[in-house]
Amino acid sequence: MDKSKKIVILLGAGAAVPWGGKITNELTDDLINECTFKTNSNLNYLSFLQENLAEYYHDKNPSDINFEFILSSIEWLYEYYSAQEQKNKILYYLSDWTSLFLAKDNLEGEFPTITADTRPWVENSLCDYTFANNPNLKITVENGYPKSSFYYKLYFETIKNLKESISCYYEKENTTNNSSLTSFFEYFLNEGYVIRIYSTNYDNIPNKCFPKSQPLFNGFNMSSNGSEYFEKRSGEIDVRRIINDDNCNCFYNLHGSCNFDFHPYDYKVNGKCNEDEVKYREDNDIVYSDDDFNQTNQNGKPILNPTIITGQQKIIRTALEPYSSFMNSFKRDCLDDNCSEIICIGCSFSDEHLNQIFQVVLGEDKSPKITIVSKLDSECESGTDNHPTNLINSSKFKGIYPSDKYPGIGLTFDGTWWKNSQLPLKIFGGNFESYLRDKSYLNS
Repeated sequence: MDKSKKIVILLGAGAAVPWGGKITNELTDDLINECTFKTNSNLNYLSFLQENLAEYYHDKNPSDINFEFILSSIEWLYEYYSAQEQKNKILYYLSDWTSLFLAKDNLEGEFPTITADTRPWVENSLCDYTFANNPNLKITVENGYPKSSFYYKLYFETIKNLKESISCYYEKENTTNNSSLTSFFEYFLNEGYVIRIYSTNYDNIPNKCFPKSQPLFNGFNMSSNGSEYFEKRSGEIDVRRIINDDNCNCFYNLHGSCNFDFHPYDYKVNGKCNEDEVKYREDNDIVYSDDDFNQTNQNGKPILNPTIITGQQKIIRTALEPYSSFMNSFKRDCLDDNCSEIICIGCSFSDEHLNQIFQVVLGEDKSPKITIVSKLDSECESGTDNHPTNLINSSKFKGIYPSDKYPGIGLTFDGTWWKNSQLPLKIFGGNFESYLRDKSYLNS
């Protein structure tokens, strides 16, 4: 089959804003408010962690500690106590947070008082634990590991609340924006392009808005009859097709999705799938249960493995499936000679594993056109993390900023676009909603 010309679209957090998607600080507040876990002094546990992390990191404002940072702290606490309880001294002392624990006695002091049920279980290896100020939390654990189990449950609850908060906006009808996004897709399809969509968000908006007359592959086999690449049941990963089929319209959630979960335990033990295999659920079949959460190990080190990827171990998790195949596909598409344009929408460019791909692309002699849809304003200054032309950091484009703000440098503003006729880089001067509404992509 001859390869078609393609458009690569990368969606970041800003792309969800027209649909009611919340920014990081808003999501952080939501997760803190929804937390049911309490400290020994009956404080909200996430709020307690946020304030202590802010104090520990050079008297930061608590609002500077976002939910990804908080989730990372829970994850490392889980790792630390797992190593401590299992007497794994190497992991215990190598834990990223050992210095934090030694410096902050109140983390230990505020851990809720633990009570154990002395009722014997199977060979006395299982015990029920309850925690002061946490009436809804009862944990049955093996060999008496209540602290790591506490943080395991806290991590899971926070991820579950995050998924529910995200689903609240993308499940709502938004006729105007949906129609505008559909028209955007139709334009490129009518021009003969294969559309390759990648998202760091956890929603399913592109799938809802893609023209129904055109198939859109999401990385999973959605037919009970399998596909030409493999025979599996509906909802199972089709890694072979992700890797081999780069000539189809696709939508891949690089960091997981509210629509992902794990196969139930009985499905695994019967040998019907890999132990940690992710499956896909349709919008009307999403559930929030323990199947949304799993654990794997790297050289004995526990890695919590939710179906949405966030926190400081994001790069490690992207080495797991299906995310590894999604990332390989993204890299291949960006470097494909048939790729005419890469459109980055609402991206902060804060993910180093994605930035490295852009550095490779921009270093090529034959680079595709790159369009960034990210509003620039007077508060967006050179050298700051949210300045889009500073975020793609390659030797070829490093230091390119709007010339009427930063005299003598690269891009000029024509009222709609920041651009330079000598460069394949353009930045839209508005937000995603206006980009779609005004069909600015027609002049891209």
